[in-house]
Amino acid sequence: MWYRVLASLALVASSFAAAKVGFYSFMSRPAVDTTPAPVGPSAVCNPGRSLFNLFGPLRQEPVEECGVRKNRQSPIDIQSDEATLAEFGHWDFQNYNRNFETICVFNTGSTVQWVLTASHRPSVAGGGLPGRYILEHIHVHWGRVGEGGSEHTVNGERYALEFHFVHYHERFANFEDALASSELDALAVLGALVEISDSYQPNPGIENLLPDFKAVEFPGTGDILPREVYNLHDLLPNDKTKFYRY
Repeated sequence: MWYRVLASLALVASSFAAAKVGFYSFMSRPAVDTTPAPVGPSAVCNPGRSLFNLFGPLRQEPVEECGVRKNRQSPIDIQSDEATLAEFGHWDFQNYNRNFETICVFNTGSTVQWVLTASHRPSVAGGGLPGRYILEHIHVHWGRVGEGGSEHTVNGERYALEFHFVHYHERFANFEDALASSELDALAVLGALVEISDSYQPNPGIENLLPDFKAVEFPGTGDILPREVYNLHDLLPNDKTKFYRY
């Protein structure tokens, strides 16, 4: 069974019958005057959808604590017929196509997280973002076999995998400072939704990640993998010109 990062869609209903969305971006900080984000597992809103070593039941109900953000709720169900067509300009990815000599991988207990420690940190600008954002880490959400594991849904449809590329604005010294700032543009996340089918060709990005799961089999473990790793573009759709943004 092979994996494919889905092709993106223009935000028009006529296109939706031919393809499925695979790319979106969102600003991930709550408004300053909203209720503070919850602490503990609910702070990630939907940790149960990342079933690593089968920790606990798959969450089917919405997490109540996430609703305090109101119009800044995340994750969401993206409704294509409610989206507004807009031109955000081209993405400007830097160092996304570089190999990395080492990578740190962690099992957080709710997901697997990859941190790139190279001096040539990947970054992204454009796409409507207010500046350049530096990649801090990548993590993935998934579910049991035959059950969608993505946090976000599109028109109610849940996908097999969902990758999050978590970035912080370059004006901050590091990710921790950006996270603590509560500024609305401090963080930006690119997401990729993935479907699985025997008819697809192997995806080199995902195939390269699979051995890392074995390296951090148990919660709370981590490892530094001394090897070259993947072109990050392999984890994103080929067509990045069409995407959802919120």
